[in-house]
Amino acid sequence: MTQLPGARLLATFALVVALACGCVRADMATPAATPALELTVGSAGGDALEFLPDVVSAPAGLDIRITFRNESSQPHNLTFPAPISAASMTIVEAGMSDAIDLRTPAPGSYPFVCTIHVGMSGTLTVS
Repeated sequence: MTQLPGARLLATFALVVALACGCVRADMATPAATPALELTVGSAGGDALEFLPDVVSAPAGLDIRITFRNESSQPHNLTFPAPISAASMTIVEAGMSDAIDLRTPAPGSYPFVCTIHVGMSGTLTVS
């Protein structure tokens, strides 16, 4: 079968329009990057207001995923203030999880907190 002149250009244009209007999700066109390191931080069970572990480590300049698992009987979250500025959902209900994808900054110690419960904190140590 002979293609009409410009058919390839028309098909490319249609794909670009579909991506632009959201008819085709962009994440389907390009696979998402896989983090080089996956870490898990949980909350203590019951009513305790602490992260377990409360210190996690990763090398500098690495794409990581931190999965926060709320194993408590109450809602929590895991939030990194600046310079990381990344967070889980505002409220991670008891028994639920959420993941944070980020690139680790320069070597140092970076706090993370639960913004719902003052004093609930931990540290990401970057080497």
